[in-house]
Amino acid sequence: MSTLRSQSLVVRRADPELHRHVDHLVEVGHLVSLLPGVCRRVDVPVEHVLLARAATSWKPTGALLGASAAALTWWPDLEPRVVDFLARPTGLAQVSQAARTGAAPPTCGGMRGLPVWSCRCSG
Repeated sequence: MSTLRSQSLVVRRADPELHRHVDHLVEVGHLVSLLPGVCRRVDVPVEHVLLARAATSWKPTGALLGASAAALTWWPDLEPRVVDFLARPTGLAQVSQAARTGAAPPTCGGMRGLPVWSCRCSG
């Protein structure tokens, strides 16, 4: 885990050569899946900034919305309990991967016919 020690968030596609190591760290409980392909260290609290980073790592072409965007730009004292971001639809493969790895898939709602994904902060 020495390579990953300084990272609070681990994105599988950023380090494909470490996928087996990441899988092992998830199995033994050192990493926890947040979204498909995005994990956090267990000692890192789940806060809106971490979830926003996870969401934009999971869907780089997505956009943060509402309180999530405000907290990261012009309202630093705001601490939203939900991180909302607009993204293209997720395929069933990613949702089933989330179920297989124990990650809770983000919930999906809609805004003017476009999918809006939400992740809840906890802890």
